[in-house]
Amino acid sequence: MNSVEGAAWGRNAKHVLRLPSASISPALIIGVISFTACALGIVTRPSAHLAMIWPANAVVLGLLVRLPDTRRTSVWLAAAAAYMAADLIAGTDLLKALLLNAANLCGIGAAYLVYQYLPENALRMREPVSALYLVLVSAVAAAVTGLAGALADPFLLRLGAVNAGTFWFVTELVNYIALLPVILSAPLPQSLIPDLRSWSLALCTRKAVPVLALAASGAFAMMVGGPGAIAFAVPALLWCSLAYSVFVVSLLAFVFNCWSLIFMCAAYLPDVAGAHADHAMVSMRLAVFMIAMAPITLSIVMRSREELASKLSLARQRADLALDAGGIVATWELDLTDSDITGEGKFPQLFDVGKGRGLLHGKLAKLIHPDDRERVYGALGAAIATGSDYRCQYRVTTPAGEIRRFAAFGKPMRDKNGAASCLAGILVDITEQTEAVEALEQSNRRFNIVSESIPEIVWSTDAQGQHDYFNCRWTEFTGIATEDILPETWKELVHPDDKPRVDETWKTCLATGETYSIDYRFRYRDGSYRWLKVLAKPLRNPEGAITRWYGTSTDIDDAKHLEAEREIVARELDHRIGNLFALVNALVRLTAYEASDVAAVTEALQGRLKALHDAHRLIRRNQDRASTTTTELLRRLLAPYDTGGDRITITGDDLPVDSTALTPIALIFHELATNAVKYGALSDGEGRLRIELSHVDDRCRIRWLEVVASQPSSHQGAGLGSQLFDAIVEGQLQGKATRSASPEGLTIEIDLPVSSLNSAAGTH
Repeated sequence: MNSVEGAAWGRNAKHVLRLPSASISPALIIGVISFTACALGIVTRPSAHLAMIWPANAVVLGLLVRLPDTRRTSVWLAAAAAYMAADLIAGTDLLKALLLNAANLCGIGAAYLVYQYLPENALRMREPVSALYLVLVSAVAAAVTGLAGALADPFLLRLGAVNAGTFWFVTELVNYIALLPVILSAPLPQSLIPDLRSWSLALCTRKAVPVLALAASGAFAMMVGGPGAIAFAVPALLWCSLAYSVFVVSLLAFVFNCWSLIFMCAAYLPDVAGAHADHAMVSMRLAVFMIAMAPITLSIVMRSREELASKLSLARQRADLALDAGGIVATWELDLTDSDITGEGKFPQLFDVGKGRGLLHGKLAKLIHPDDRERVYGALGAAIATGSDYRCQYRVTTPAGEIRRFAAFGKPMRDKNGAASCLAGILVDITEQTEAVEALEQSNRRFNIVSESIPEIVWSTDAQGQHDYFNCRWTEFTGIATEDILPETWKELVHPDDKPRVDETWKTCLATGETYSIDYRFRYRDGSYRWLKVLAKPLRNPEGAITRWYGTSTDIDDAKHLEAEREIVARELDHRIGNLFALVNALVRLTAYEASDVAAVTEALQGRLKALHDAHRLIRRNQDRASTTTTELLRRLLAPYDTGGDRITITGDDLPVDSTALTPIALIFHELATNAVKYGALSDGEGRLRIELSHVDDRCRIRWLEVVASQPSSHQGAGLGSQLFDAIVEGQLQGKATRSASPEGLTIEIDLPVSSLNSAAGTH
């Protein structure tokens, strides 16, 4: 019921009492209600006295307070007309009706004016101070009405100004106190039916007991009689205050007032005559006022207490929810006077103390992990000494033997003198969080160890592709320190020719989540560019969204060059095999041309193939670090083609050839001999080959002269073999070669530094 009353009340409340229909004039409704209330009051008015019960003033004031729609001039005029009509119909002459009702309306107006200056919802009848404001408003209304009545007394009761004013004041005060709480605490009509439906028979029976006690006390008072019998109902009224809502108690108090004023006064006042009767009437009405205020005030206090207890319970539930949600397992309080620690929540279970009992420092010290005790008490002592906040994390061994981690937070509470009397705070179980952090740190350490120990560059980016991590291999490769790396630094190091392809591939992978796999050239710390093989994969969350990218960059520059060299070797091998077949074919042809029978051909051919084999073995002797001379090398290489006589002649200075230079020198002569066999002087039996060697200063000159009977072939000097010849002479041996052809033959001049024969500039 209290919640219903609160929802129905308030100047700015969401739910306020409204008139039943917008089509009916508020003035008309107030007029009808005022007329009815006046008629009821006139019925209780003795001759030459004010009415015993005059509900009209309290009803009009209560409606003005509860109904915002009635606060208009037309309503006041309708109420005044209703007051006058009721008196005139009852037979009151016009002058007396005007004076009586003017006094009533003046009291209502004064009370409403005072109400406008009270705090918001001052008369909502839900706080203990509401009883005081109720008495204030009622007293102001009664005082103004009494003053008006005193002024009009010569035309009305003729009791004298003081007696008339006192009589009017007391009568109006009782009327307001009796009825105004009923109107102010009345619930919304639509809320009554659901509220009543929730009552069971047992509940109705239990609820009816205080009302029955009140009725029995009234009957007992009537049976005993006397002025003091009015107090017999006080215990029952107080019982009702404890059991019922403010509205029900106000309603019962109103019934008690009516019963007291009508029946008790009627039974007592006939025995009192003269002035004593007036004083007795005032005394009786004041007694009724005092008795009626007690249960109303107590009911307001009890309902306010219940509401406060409900709010505290709700606040406690919310606090418990907040504590559970925040991982707070207990609240604690340290009394600085006796070093006793008390706590709520899971505090008793954690520290093995009974509920409501404290925990002394000695026992707490045994529960705290030995490695943490000094730090805990150090922080606690500093907080007590300086009055600062207390913050500490420590481990506790629970009664079950489990080690758990806690974070304690506390603030000093000060007494009225400003001295710290206790520390109050919360205890948060951070075991799982700490273990998770330690596991994450351990995982990070493992990752760092692995990433720093592998030879590849390890890197990571956020979901947008912004790089935020590189391992130490990055600095070793690029020469850029980790602290100098920006998210876009890596793009500046990509080879300009590869950058468009890299950008396009990276953007596509970021958009689609595909594996990032690409080879490109990356700037090395010396300014050169080296080939990298880059591979990266995305990390996704449980919903499948990409959160990070992790990748590696592997230096494959040597492999790239090796692949190119393998291609050259493959092409060279193909060329050599072709030359080998050409040589064999030429040897067969020459042998067949020179020999007269098959046996001679076979013998000659075997000898030349053996010589060719020996020449190739000589080329491979550099692996064993063997050495030879230029003349020896030439003779061995040309032996398969020498048919005797002066077909091949070698003259001039014989120079030693170092094993490291043997292969390129042998390849030069091999190429020249191959071309001579295929196209030149050794291609038939009539050609002659002249080789002249000379050593001038630090230069070695070789003159290769092929004398042929016919025009030299146009294939001389072309093809892969000649390209290899030029590459070796000019690139590897740092020399130069010139060719000249004439009708008599081909001349090749080779000029080499002597140093190239002793230590080749490079290897094939």
